[in-house]
This record gives sequence, structure tokens and C-alpha cells, in this order.
Amino acid sequence: MNEILNFAWEFRFIIVLALSILIYALLEWNSFKAQLYALMLQAKRMAKDAVLKSGQQQEEWVVKRLINSYPRVGQYLYQKQL
Repeated sequence: MNEILNFAWEFRFIIVLALSILIYALLEWNSFKAQLYALMLQAKRMAKDAVLKSGQQQEEWVVKRLINSYPRVGQYLYQKQL
């Protein structure tokens, strides 16, 4: 039990960020899905134009853009986690 609490405390920012994304996705599913799909398509176009070189860069770009579209609290928690 103590190990679980230590793990939760050590990764508290990641856990809070994941929970906030999950809650946002559940409450605003259609807009979340449309926004995520649009970002993925835009990343693919940028990869086609050789702006983004790898799949890893595409993923990072999508996540950054998605996090920037969140309210300030979500952005703060994400930056704190880094």
C-alpha cells in the first residue's frame, strides 16, 4: 500500500494531466475527436511537406497543439510535468 502511495505521489502531475484529458474527452467527446483528427491531418500534411521528419515529431507536434488548446490550468500542469 505504501508503494502505491509513493508511486502516486511521485507521478501526481502526470496522473492529474491524464485525468484532466480523460474528463475533457468524455465531456466534450465530439469536439475533442474532431480537434484531434484535424491536428493529425495537419501533422500528416506537414510531414508530406518535409516540415516534420518522423512519426515521433508528428506525435509531439499534435500533443503540443492539443495541450495548448486546453484551459490555462491544463497547460500549467503539463508544463509543470516537464
